[in-house]
Amino acid sequence: MLTSEVSMSHSISELNLNTSSIVNRAKEQDIILTNHRKPVAVILSYERYQDLLGKAEGSAKARTLADLRSKLTLVDEFHLPERPKTIHKDIDF
Repeated sequence: MLTSEVSMSHSISELNLNTSSIVNRAKEQDIILTNHRKPVAVILSYERYQDLLGKAEGSAKARTLADLRSKLTLVDEFHLPERPKTIHKDIDF
C-alpha cells in the first residue's frame, strides 16, 4: 500500500502549525519530519507500523531458527552415539 508512495517531508515547525492535517496525510503516505532540513523522524499510519513490526518479528524469528539450525549442525558434527531407546537394568529385590 504505502511502499509505492513517495514520502512527504515537513519541518517540525509545519507540524506544529498543521498537526491534524499532516497526521491525516500519514494515513496515505509516510511523512518525514525535518529539523533544519535534516530528517529526524517519521510519521506513519498505525497499519503501516503494524506491517513493519510484523516483518521485523518475522525476520527475527527466521534468524533465531537459522541460529538453532546452525547449532544443531554443530551437535551433529560431534557424531555422538545414539542413546538406547530403553534401558534394561537388573534390580535385586
